Amino acid sequence: MNEFGPFTPQELEKAVDWLQSKNLNFEISKDQKVEDLFRLNDGQNIVAQAEFRTEVYLAQIFNLKITDMTVEQVKEFQLLFSFAEKIPQRFLSPEFQEAAFGRKKKQQTKKMAWSWIMAIILGAPILFSILQILFKGE
Repeated sequence: MNEFGPFTPQELEKAVDWLQSKNLNFEISKDQKVEDLFRLNDGQNIVAQAEFRTEVYLAQIFNLKITDMTVEQVKEFQLLFSFAEKIPQRFLSPEFQEAAFGRKKKQQTKKMAWSWIMAIILGAPILFSILQILFKGE
C-alpha cells in the first residue's frame, strides 16, 4: 500500500480522476485533529497559518492510500502530482498541540467570562424593570 499526501482539494480531485482512469483502488483520509489545531484563532497561530498556507496548502489535510500500484504507476503518479512531502513537524509536534490546547482553553475561559459580564450588564436593567412593574401595584 502506498500513501501520498497532503493534497489540497484541487490536487486531490485531479489525483482521484487519474486513479479512477487507471482503475486503482484507493482510500481518501483526512486528519481532522491537525486541521482543528491549525484553525485556532489566536495571534501566534494566524502568523503560522499565513506562512503555512503559502508554503504548502490551505489547511486541508487529505491523504490517499492506494493499493496495488506498480512501480511504474508510483513514478508516474509522483511525476504528475507535485505535493508537499510532509506536514512540517512544528504543526505535528506534541509541544505545538499542548500549547494550542492551552491557548484554546484560555480563550474559551476568557470568552465565557465576558459572556457572563455582558449577560449581567444587559439582564440587570431588564430584571429591575420587570420587578418595578410587578411591585408597583403594592
